[in-house]
Amino acid sequence: DIAKIGTKDIDIICDVQDNITMTMEVSLMARLAENLISNAVRYGRENGFVKASLTRQGTDIVFSVEDNGIGIAEGDMDKIWQRFYRVDKAHSREDGCSGLGLAMVKQIAELHGGRVSVTSEIGKGSTFTVIFPDCNGQNRI
Repeated sequence: DIAKIGTKDIDIICDVQDNITMTMEVSLMARLAENLISNAVRYGRENGFVKASLTRQGTDIVFSVEDNGIGIAEGDMDKIWQRFYRVDKAHSREDGCSGLGLAMVKQIAELHGGRVSVTSEIGKGSTFTVIFPDCNGQNRI
């Protein structure tokens, strides 16, 4: 639940293209979106933004979450997908961070035939992208 993350003043922007359909496990896909959006809010900056987008690019469906938060160091980019890996050691389980969220995102994307990626710059923010290829109304789940 995004409301439980804190009291930051962050604008959440949704950009959803019309007429996108995909066969999916709804509860898993909701978990994927919740993990990405809540991370963006958690690591976002005060008076910042989080933008969630869902678009079709050719036959691919692309879900992305962008923020203008703290960013991720180049050396951590490959590690963030590992279970229990935590970039920000200051956050702990007491504040709801277990280090499992991005590992789940990757696994859920892969179960749906998708792939995940991230671009980030320290102090400028991150963009997480999930691409579900060849979704002409059908998928592998």
